Amino acid sequence: MIGLTAVFAFLWTQNSKRLALVRDGGAGSSGITTTEGTIKAQNLILALLSFLPMFLVNACMEYVGNDYQNYYLYYRNIMSGAGQDVEITFHLISLLAAELGLGFQGVYYIYSLINHILLLVCIRRFSDNYAVSYLMFFLNGFFFYLGLNQIRQFTSVMLVFYAYRYIREKKPLRYLICVGLAATFHVTAAVMLPFYWILKTKWKLSTYCVVAVLLAPVNLFYTEVITWLFQNFMPRYLNTNYATREFSMNIRYLCVVVLTLVIALIYEKKSREDNTVFRNCLMLSNLIVLFASWLPEYQRFVFYFFVPSIAFIPHLVEKDESRLRRIGVYVILLGVYFWYFRDLYPGMGVIPYKSIFG
Repeated sequence: MIGLTAVFAFLWTQNSKRLALVRDGGAGSSGITTTEGTIKAQNLILALLSFLPMFLVNACMEYVGNDYQNYYLYYRNIMSGAGQDVEITFHLISLLAAELGLGFQGVYYIYSLINHILLLVCIRRFSDNYAVSYLMFFLNGFFFYLGLNQIRQFTSVMLVFYAYRYIREKKPLRYLICVGLAATFHVTAAVMLPFYWILKTKWKLSTYCVVAVLLAPVNLFYTEVITWLFQNFMPRYLNTNYATREFSMNIRYLCVVVLTLVIALIYEKKSREDNTVFRNCLMLSNLIVLFASWLPEYQRFVFYFFVPSIAFIPHLVEKDESRLRRIGVYVILLGVYFWYFRDLYPGMGVIPYKSIFG
């Protein structure tokens, strides 16, 4: 699946570069116009072919992942009129799936369609190498965490990712509307509302160091902190493994997050663009992973800051004029991602994969 996606996305990238060259070559010639139209049509086909493999695997899954049965229970409660404590959009999508005669599987059809269209749109808008972006998305576990498990948050993460454009364009109202919409898919997105003002600010490195120093001691009192947070804010988790587990760090995940930041900082120095928003996202994701992993389900919050790196890194690296150096950076980065991926996927409840086709 990821092999097909990467191949089609690579061809899509190359075709997009051809389109840019044609446009730069001058307009006005009928030959150029015809060529441009042909390349645009090819782009649409290649984008669709890049979209389909992950979408089909996601939409056609059956009893795969750790959340499938939970969503089925939600759907059944909604259809029976018993009620379900879940975001309004899940209610609406469940009702739409039932109205279309698709049953519960229709919930996955609709969510997968929305999610993978948003993913494609974000990669198209922010990345300069679509194949690398899709590989990063897959090997970083986002496809497994979000696509095959947390489908509601997948939508909210993608909407917030898209909303970052409005920070760069200085359109706060559009950002707030987009994030507000994201919160109707997963309530955690509401946390991102004040980040319009946080992410647009050019913070000094010393500021992040101070925050790290303030957060670090909390890790020494992990059990006490986590128990207090659950008692006061999330009591339903109080007697779960979230409250009783020991504080720990995943070394492979740390390597993924830190290496991504290092590459970004190296290349950002050579860039003339204003990359404040995505740079801040990477800094915050590192802060959370390194010094605030005591937060309940901290990775849910990391997603909002770290997922954009799938486009930000290729955007920066593609500016490097040395093709050999670009390849070297991608090999190292994706190699570390693959090292993490091998440790990740066995515990995601997605193996063996089962589809509606048997």
